[in-house]
Amino acid sequence: MNDATVRIFFALWPDAMTRRMMLRSFQAVDDLANIGRPVNVQNLHLTLHFIGNIKEQDLDCYLRAGDAVDVSPFTLKLTSAGGFYRAQVAWLGCHVFPLQLSQLREQLGEQLGPCGYVNEDRPFRPHVTMARKVRAEIATRPIDAIRWRVNRFVLLESVQVKSGVQYRVRQSWPLPA
Repeated sequence: MNDATVRIFFALWPDAMTRRMMLRSFQAVDDLANIGRPVNVQNLHLTLHFIGNIKEQDLDCYLRAGDAVDVSPFTLKLTSAGGFYRAQVAWLGCHVFPLQLSQLREQLGEQLGPCGYVNEDRPFRPHVTMARKVRAEIATRPIDAIRWRVNRFVLLESVQVKSGVQYRVRQSWPLPA
């Protein structure tokens, strides 16, 4: 029997240009430019559902859940920078987000039920973590809006590498036009 495990989560995965815009915007905020430990630009993402460690043999259930989602592409506008003090992270995010993002998260959450996934009780606060180990309280403030055209979502695997953690796309699902 194969007991190998993988650490996975579903996310929105920006393209290279959007990642660069996120990084520039975050670094432009005076007191955030050198705060905490920056997230590797290649790992920037917006988590939809964090699954955690599962047995590799159970992965098919999660892939089928992704297959069953049907949401139109949308534009997400990141309009603010801030932090979660208890989680010790600094982020870029939005207070208002498109209905399609809610639908994507909700449909995916429903499809994950048969895999044993239980949705979090706390409200969804879409954000992209830009820095970790932030030990200061960060007030939320506006940024120049970053328009992120979302036309897919992905299943990511968190892999330990020499330099830390790397996220690898296990599966990508286009959002049908």
